Amino acid sequence: MLRKVLATVVVLLFAVAVCLAAEGVVSSYNKDTQTAVIKVGDKEYTVKISDVKILSPKGTPIPADKFKGFKQGTKVEVTVDGGKVTEIKLLPAKKP
Repeated sequence: MLRKVLATVVVLLFAVAVCLAAEGVVSSYNKDTQTAVIKVGDKEYTVKISDVKILSPKGTPIPADKFKGFKQGTKVEVTVDGGKVTEIKLLPAKKP
């Protein structure tokens, strides 16, 4: 029993280490090809919108056919798994 619990904890910790969420900024968005370039720290990721899950600031999924695009400079939180972006969450805009 204890071995199973320890094995489960180790697997969960490994899974969390592999999937990292980081804050980034949209550098550019091409409406024609539905691709975005997102800068996270020193790295840039080119993402095809149909290949990732898009979430609103409240966390609700936005279907790809309803997604209207990004504006340059939009702040997002991205989930990176194995060097690929798997999820993009829009961050709420700060009011001045």
